[in-house]
Amino acid sequence: MSSTKQPDQKTPLLSPKNDDKRPLNLKNTELWTHKYAPKNMMNLIGNNENIRKMSEWLKNWNSVILKGDKQSIKFVPGKSSSWANAPNLNARACLLSGPPGIGKTTSIRVLAKELKYELIEKNASDVRNKASINILLGDLKSNELIGAGALKRNFVILMDEVDGMSSDRGGCQALIEIIKTTKVPIICICNDRSHPKMRTLANHCYDIRFQKPNKQTIAKRIADICNKEGLNIDMNSLELLCESLGNDIRQILNVLELMQKRSKTVKFYDMKEKIQGLKKDETGMLSNFDAASKFLNRNEHKNRDMREKMDLFFIDYDLIPLLIQENYLMACNRDISLDLLAKTSELIAFGDVISNSIRRNNEWGLMPSLAFASTIYPTFLSSNMIPFPKFPEFLGKNSSQRKIIREIKELKVALGGVITGDRNAVKFEYSEGILALILENLAGDNTKVDLALKVMEEYRITPELLKENLIDVQFNPKKLDLLHEITTQTKSSLTKMYNKMHKDTFRQKKTGVVKKKEEEEIGGMKDPLYEEVDEGKVNEDVEIDEEDEKEKDDTEIEEEGKSKGKGKKKGDISKKGDISKKADISKKSDNSKKGDISKKGKKK
Repeated sequence: MSSTKQPDQKTPLLSPKNDDKRPLNLKNTELWTHKYAPKNMMNLIGNNENIRKMSEWLKNWNSVILKGDKQSIKFVPGKSSSWANAPNLNARACLLSGPPGIGKTTSIRVLAKELKYELIEKNASDVRNKASINILLGDLKSNELIGAGALKRNFVILMDEVDGMSSDRGGCQALIEIIKTTKVPIICICNDRSHPKMRTLANHCYDIRFQKPNKQTIAKRIADICNKEGLNIDMNSLELLCESLGNDIRQILNVLELMQKRSKTVKFYDMKEKIQGLKKDETGMLSNFDAASKFLNRNEHKNRDMREKMDLFFIDYDLIPLLIQENYLMACNRDISLDLLAKTSELIAFGDVISNSIRRNNEWGLMPSLAFASTIYPTFLSSNMIPFPKFPEFLGKNSSQRKIIREIKELKVALGGVITGDRNAVKFEYSEGILALILENLAGDNTKVDLALKVMEEYRITPELLKENLIDVQFNPKKLDLLHEITTQTKSSLTKMYNKMHKDTFRQKKTGVVKKKEEEEIGGMKDPLYEEVDEGKVNEDVEIDEEDEKEKDDTEIEEEGKSKGKGKKKGDISKKGDISKKADISKKSDNSKKGDISKKGKKK
């Protein structure tokens, strides 16, 4: 019988060697994205200029916002087309936008650490409405609960994924209201900078846009990480992987970490096979202009199947057909036949018919037919090459048309009590004649300004309607200045005379309203000082029932007079006494008349 040694209960079942391996295994399970996250500014990849701008903005925040030392904004010709596009250096918040995975959040963390700011991170996609935003940032914006004054620490609030709340009501507006009064710098991060509500938010922020680093810069940094992890891979394979994944550094590290678990060596032909299922969706990385450019370039067009072309079209099925219609003539070959151009134009027009049918009748099943007729087939017939598509002029023309329609409606309202006819009559019959009458009296010297003013008063035309509405609705293809014959002195005389006339009328109305209020203060009786004004009552909405006034008791009138007469002059009190006596006499006469009438009735 063999004796087996029983293990001592106090002896651990695991050997010391296995215990030593535990910390090593836990360390090896750390993700590369966390392990090799940038620790300082030197480790950041790309966007060096944008990081420098954000650093300067954060350094100057306290002096600019809290102390009022505003920075001067320099206009640089060529970089900004107007003052409206100049950077808002004195903003209380910063909006950081760019594609995912390029280091936006990491850059802020590193920057806050180097500038000795304490970072408070919040995810805006978790709180989507106005109430949640106010609860989240209501106390942080004033720095009250943070205790920055007592501890003398600098704080910065990071609002990540602010485009996640753009579809909810009130969330973005609540964030803007908080930004207007915040005493702590706020940095907002978004991916979709083109969203309309993000453009509204950008008006109140220092707008910084991150760009994707190029594949060579990323591949160089990734190669250092692979060497440290013992993964043998060449630069061509790394550049191919970067290009396939859209230069998304986070996803590149995750893919390489999985490859390293299976093999220590990755060659170029192995990489080509492995990335087939790892490619990022191209449609998610392209804008509507990029998609239109691929349709208008023949090499890009012919290398795609029908399904890929449909995916490109549905990136923006409203704007892409307009881009094709605007640019197909510039993208075609010079030796293209007129028959092909006519066929292309017919297809684009047929696409408009399909689009109208879809929107009017809700026939959304025709969307593939719209893609084929308006975009895919026309570009197949005529496209050759174009560097970058031009913005469609239709949108600008449509905006001008809507403006003119609005101005015609305003003219119709002004002329409604004087003329007969619809809006077409206003545009084609009345507007030209009224403008001619006014300009005829204003031409030359300013002796006939009063005649022009009479015409304007007759047709209820204000100077604003004259300068904007009447001028804009005229058929003026050459964009001539219709007021060029009128001198500046005549224009100023017309404006002064019009303002004086309507200012006096406004004064009379205002005075009448004030005096009516004063009448009500003395018991509803007319003051003899204002009898002339009261004959033309301004406010006719309030009517006083005389019978109800007569039924009031004498005591109530006296009490009202006493309560309202405190602090006033003795002359006012005597006036009230006279008024009350008159009221008593009138009431007695009325009562006596009623008694006589009742007696006569009894006798009969």
